[in-house]
Amino acid sequence: MRSSSLLIGVYLCLSVAVLPGCIGGPKNFENENDRLRRENLDLRRQVTRLEESLQLRESELTAQRQRASDGVQPVEGATPPQLAAIRLDRYTAAVDTDGDGADDTVRAYVRPVDGRGRLLVVAARATVQVVAVREGQPPRTIAERSFSPDEWDAAYRSGFAGTHYTLELPLPTPLPDGAIGPATIHVTVTDAATGTQHTEQRATTVEPAGGAGR
Repeated sequence: MRSSSLLIGVYLCLSVAVLPGCIGGPKNFENENDRLRRENLDLRRQVTRLEESLQLRESELTAQRQRASDGVQPVEGATPPQLAAIRLDRYTAAVDTDGDGADDTVRAYVRPVDGRGRLLVVAARATVQVVAVREGQPPRTIAERSFSPDEWDAAYRSGFAGTHYTLELPLPTPLPDGAIGPATIHVTVTDAATGTQHTEQRATTVEPAGGAGR
């Protein structure tokens, strides 16, 4: 008799799982369905992006095969865009990323441009240097980082802040005395297509903890 009562109780609990007290308590199926729909939409978007990426890569390979085949001639009078220079956006500076008041990272926003000043997506490698500048003293490199072609490619950004390559360079922790104050950010980009180097620089100020700000 007791076993029968127990089975009936379990059955009732499973049948009305939306009520409090039964295996996990109340469940909001509308919220759960919303969550599943969002996850499904995110997965579809990821698949779409992957498919587009694969299609673009296949088109790129097809163009390379056409260039390598006999009989394919460039368009007369047309000049393919080439990397002519790099520009550093105004937000390029030493920044405090952890909120402790001291600058800990140099962030460079790099825009490769062609001969008409238009943004150009390029394959490249890059180097970022931070050089302390003191009157009457030789320049002192306080941080340096090189970016491989894969790292450069991964640094590409396009959004509300514009389109650019964001390169980040950690500063020494703690900041040595010689690193605090005026500094120059040097960025060098080597074009993978031609091997030519393009350099740009921007002045900044490296602030210690409790600094007055720039």
